[in-house]
Amino acid sequence: MKMIDKIKLFLQKILPSYRVSLRIEEQLYRMEYNMKLMNKRQEMMFWYCMRKENEILTETKKRFFEELPKAEGALRKRQLSLLNILVQFDEFCKKNHIGYWIDCGNLLGAIRNGGFIPWDDDIDIAMSRREFNRLANLLSNNNVFELKYLYDYKNIYVMPKIFSKKEDSSYFIDIIVYEEVHCSNLQGLEEQWKIRNILQNNLRKELFHCLGLNAMEHNYREVVNIKNEKKIVAICNEYSEKFCKLYQEGELTYFTICMEFPQDLTNYIRCFEKQCIYPLKQGNFESYLLPQPNQAEKYLEVLYGNIYDLPNDFGYQKHI
Repeated sequence: MKMIDKIKLFLQKILPSYRVSLRIEEQLYRMEYNMKLMNKRQEMMFWYCMRKENEILTETKKRFFEELPKAEGALRKRQLSLLNILVQFDEFCKKNHIGYWIDCGNLLGAIRNGGFIPWDDDIDIAMSRREFNRLANLLSNNNVFELKYLYDYKNIYVMPKIFSKKEDSSYFIDIIVYEEVHCSNLQGLEEQWKIRNILQNNLRKELFHCLGLNAMEHNYREVVNIKNEKKIVAICNEYSEKFCKLYQEGELTYFTICMEFPQDLTNYIRCFEKQCIYPLKQGNFESYLLPQPNQAEKYLEVLYGNIYDLPNDFGYQKHI
């Protein structure tokens, strides 16, 4: 018996309150399990009702998402404005040989809906650190696009964003940056992730202090000014180099999410084999051909699990 189990057993014998808390914990676990089971049964009934004659379940699910009506009103107007910026940005990237791919909800929408998820209202793209640094240099003096950084004081993360100088400032493209690292197997990848998490905690502390200890007096989220922006970029690049130097011996075989990405969205190992992403391929998004990962569905399964299950945010707009 492990020491922690011996301690628990001892506490159960001497502390009535501890025994009560264990019983409550057990009841909560059972309630949670029963709710999940009930949700699963309801979903099964939903798909059963949606199914057509001689149609297998996979076909039913794909048809359901393909036939979902597009957004309407203000939300659709916003989607089209964002799409316009994305198409212009795609032309800029092609002209300057910048590699990127549509990511997160937009990639999910491209595969499942052929465009925007009907309740989505933002644009996410991803690229390697190498491509991002090239992009940042190109945009340092550009007439159409500008690169800004959103710093979140509450959650302590940095999100680079592309703004169009010709559009309303509420329309922008989020950029997710990936580090290229060397790794030979899954076990090595797990070790890398532990080191990454340690470095990320140190990065978060340094980002907070670089803006001053009174940062919490400001709004939780704001686009930082150019002085602070330079500090933030320098710190992020410093920690990126620290991490990548540990794993540069050999061919760069994996993409790992950058450390300035929100910590609450990296509770699992968010890494991809290079062959899962490259070579990039063109895929349909709202009647435009835009770059996607080479194995898009496999990529999305890492992010979301089964992409044809009913989503938890079904019909729910998060960003507006």
